[in-house]
Order: sequence, then C-alpha cells, then structure tokens
Amino acid sequence: MKTDVIVGIVYSKYDEIIGPDAFYWLPGDLSKDILRAVSGKTLNMLAGDETAVVKEMEIVSFPTIDLKGLIKFMHIIDPTKRGGFVNATITLLFSDKDATIFYKYRADFQTSFDPFSLKIAALEKQKANAKEFLQTFNDFSDELTRLIKDLFEKEVGLKDQSEFPDTEEDQAVKYRTYKFKVVVVGDPEVGKSSVILRYTDNAFRRTYIVTMGVNVTSKTMIYNDRKVKFAIWDIAGQSKFQLTRHHFYEGAQGIILVFDLTRPETFENIEKWYLDIKKTVKSEVPGVIFGNKADLVKEGKITSERIEEIAQRLGLGYIETSALDGKNVNEAFMYLAAMLVNKGKETPIDE
Repeated sequence: MKTDVIVGIVYSKYDEIIGPDAFYWLPGDLSKDILRAVSGKTLNMLAGDETAVVKEMEIVSFPTIDLKGLIKFMHIIDPTKRGGFVNATITLLFSDKDATIFYKYRADFQTSFDPFSLKIAALEKQKANAKEFLQTFNDFSDELTRLIKDLFEKEVGLKDQSEFPDTEEDQAVKYRTYKFKVVVVGDPEVGKSSVILRYTDNAFRRTYIVTMGVNVTSKTMIYNDRKVKFAIWDIAGQSKFQLTRHHFYEGAQGIILVFDLTRPETFENIEKWYLDIKKTVKSEVPGVIFGNKADLVKEGKITSERIEEIAQRLGLGYIETSALDGKNVNEAFMYLAAMLVNKGKETPIDE
C-alpha cells in the first residue's frame, strides 16, 4: 500500500527584505534547492494579486527538482505590512508517478488543507514557537498519509469492480450535486467524533481521542434526486482551542450541536455553543441538535420537554442518537441534508 507518496510539505512566506522564503518544512532534511524552487515559484504566482487569494488549490510542476506540488495559497494577516497581509503558500510535494491521485481527488485534499491553513494563520497570530509548528505539521502529515492510503484503497476497489460495469439504466441516472460545510460542536467527550465516525465509516471508537483543534471528513449521500456532499468539520470542545475555533466556523452552511443525554451540564451548554457560532456566522444556518448516547437512555436526566423547548427557541431540529449502536445516526444526517437542500439557496455544483 502507498505510504511514501509525500516527498515533503513546505510553508513559504514572502519576506520584504529577502523575498520568497521557506519558513517551515517537513521532513527537516529537504534540500535548499527544493526549498528555493518551491518558495520562489509558488509565491511568485501570487505576486500579481495583492487583493485576493486563489481559493482553489493548484497543481504545478517544479522542473528543476523533478517534482510536482499541490499548492494552497494564503494571506497571513499582518497590519504592519503593506496591504495588511503577507503572501504565503503551503505546498505538498510528490513525484510525477503519483500525480494521478492528486489530480483526481484534489477536492478531498482541499478538505484537509483548508483547516490546516487556518491553524497556520492562528499560530502566526499567536506568534507560536517552533515546537507548536512542529506538532501541527506532524499532525497534518499523519492526516495526509491516512487520506492518501484511503484514496489508493478506493482506487483498488474501483478497479476490482471494473468487471461489473453500470447498466444503461444506471448510467442514465444523473444527480444534481450539492456541497455543504457542516460544523459539529459540543462539550468534550459528548461523542462528536464517534457520531461522525459512525456515519462516515459505520464504526465506533471506544477509546476517546482528543480532537486536535479540528478534524475534517467528507461523506456523500443521495437525497431524493440530489447528491449531497458533506464536508464535516469536527471542532474540539476544549477551552484551549477557543481562540482558533472561530476561524473554523467561517463559511458554515449547516451546524450540528451535540450533547450527552446522561450529562445535563452538556445540555445546558448547547445554547452557548450556538451563540458562539453565531458570533462568526451571521446568516441563518440550518442545524440539528444531537442528544447522543441514547443507548444509555435509562440514565437520562434531561426531560424531552426541556430539549424541545431549546430546539424550538433556536430554530433547530432535534434527534436522539447513539454512536455505539448507530441509532438514528444516518437518519440525523439525512434530516440535515433535507434541511439544507430544501433551504433552496444553494446552487448545484458541476461534477
């Protein structure tokens, strides 16, 4: 299985004195030739655009080092600089022989790069030390390695199915495709990550793993005659991430608020989480409250009347779920898909 696809990750910034410069990179032994080639070419691509950053990622060739790169363009806010920002790029380096996976699944990589770029911007704002950058880069590298492994496995699966082509009837079915960013919030240990894992992988994680700020996964489902693509942002509930999570709320089109049915204090904080999101997302956003751990309902200490009252007051749906046995998990996401699609303000995307 492919696990050695990533040649390196380079974070570059434009310095007013020395010009394009590689600021941080993995692995630490990347050559100076590689760093110069990457920082020079990627930042020069931004030189003619001082007002906006290209939103979509690009794949470019670096002939002098015989590599290709998947590039995320950024502006790092800095009021002391001309224009109030510094141009920056994040580049994932790979060999030409592995390029197909990046061209085909560029959108999948963007769901990982987007939150990572926000983390980098937050670290810059906090003037973080090298240790914090190292941890963030290592986490990102691990995430990309897992993603690449999953994508290669997916490709193998598609090849295995090639002897069973779609029928003419299957090929005739065309779906309009909608894509939505959904943020998932709630107190620590209410089961946010487990609910998402149950939905995306039909699995349950029995060991609690602290979310490192944010984790983004994707899932595609069919709702009526529409294909709905969820980009699910699982945002950590720990107070230490308070400064960074507002960046992750930006652009949210749907929200999920999760509480633990056996812990009343997590329910009491639902409205606080909702208001926290609304500080960043001003427009009306459909959402659902998940009352999780319904498998422990005998231990429930919150009346349904109280739950329904807050759901109605906030204009949100409500459903009880269990990450352990899967109760209502698929139904809850289907419910959210219906709310988002029937909102009628989204334009289908081309596939």
